Amino acid sequence: MISIAIIGGGWSGCHTALELANAGHHVTIIEKGSELFNGVSGQFGIRIHKGPHYPRSSGTRDSCRRTFESFCLKYPEIVVPVEPAIYALAGKDSMGRESKVDAETFGDVCRESKECLPVDIAHCWPGSELEVAYKLDEPCAVLNPYLKHYFREKLSSAGISIRLNDEVTGVRRVGDRYCISTSTRDGAWFGKVINATGYASALPDGLLSNLPIKLNIQYQACTALSYTDSTPGQSPISFIVMDGWFPCLMPCLSDPKKVGDYVLTHGAYTILGSYDTPAEAGACLSGLAPDFMEGQVRPKLEEQMERFWPGFTKRFHYTGWKGSVLPKMVTDTEFRSSVVFEADGVVYIFPGKISNVVDAAEEVFALIDGSEAKVIRTDGYGYARDSELSRSRKEIEMLPLAKDRNTCFLQTHRELCIKA
Repeated sequence: MISIAIIGGGWSGCHTALELANAGHHVTIIEKGSELFNGVSGQFGIRIHKGPHYPRSSGTRDSCRRTFESFCLKYPEIVVPVEPAIYALAGKDSMGRESKVDAETFGDVCRESKECLPVDIAHCWPGSELEVAYKLDEPCAVLNPYLKHYFREKLSSAGISIRLNDEVTGVRRVGDRYCISTSTRDGAWFGKVINATGYASALPDGLLSNLPIKLNIQYQACTALSYTDSTPGQSPISFIVMDGWFPCLMPCLSDPKKVGDYVLTHGAYTILGSYDTPAEAGACLSGLAPDFMEGQVRPKLEEQMERFWPGFTKRFHYTGWKGSVLPKMVTDTEFRSSVVFEADGVVYIFPGKISNVVDAAEEVFALIDGSEAKVIRTDGYGYARDSELSRSRKEIEMLPLAKDRNTCFLQTHRELCIKA
């Protein structure tokens, strides 16, 4: 058994830690924040995807379907049914452009989930500009603070050490051992290191640019507007319009039994900027003017929601906003599954959808095993033979042709400030 350090205490880090500890390894999580699930994992890791959100990425849909049931069985305490979970298609987005997929393609994608049923738009949302809509069985996950407490107990029960407020400043390899330097310690030795920060911390120079596979990463300043449902006693619902610059309404549960809170995002307005480094994205969020979100972003989102859900602003009441930095892979298909590889013995996990942590952990086990039967090695890098890098390499390397329709090139904050 191995002594393993995991850098990063979000979904990828915590799930992988539990799987490794259950296999008998000695695991330590090193998290620079004051608590686990400080970033995207604790604020935006809501939807447990079945795939329809990615009609142009068969790789993402396949991975979502493959891991969905395993994830729900693994974490039933934080999985909450959503009734109904609506996926809808509209003809024109907020920029007046046609949807990226047609109604037939979208319907086929939704029907990949066997329980999919068509929805009567005229009955449910009179006056809506939606073209087609489908109801799916797609639950959501509980977020902070419940999520933090839940995992602290699970990790503690598994014997996993947690070091908070401790930022990794360097990883040095000596033979088959790794010395980790942090903001609080000169060095600690481990048999294996896993970087689960989404390529955000403790990266060696040239790591991503020298990969044998083209992997282009942007860091986005992501926000969401918070709303409360004024209709009491309702089950959580989701309302997602596709495919382009459209709105998305999702439950935001701080407890499995506490319903009524929601977050609203939009393809063109709540991603405030895309940057080359996490620090630049963080600076965008911290530098927002006090009235920017409510004065510039909120009116646009509510106007768009009223197009597809007439009466939205009468039922849902605005309560504020939140933001976080999200690492995102730049592809033409918007591939969004986890990617795992090894460089100089250190394993790196790039996050996908939250249920994708199931696949990611299995790939980590393959890399720890290290046998030729399980791992492909090239130019100093390695990845599992049964992995997303193997299955979806063409999608990952397919760079966008039309940058004006890809969220990885948005500079919403800058553009709105110029217009204002």
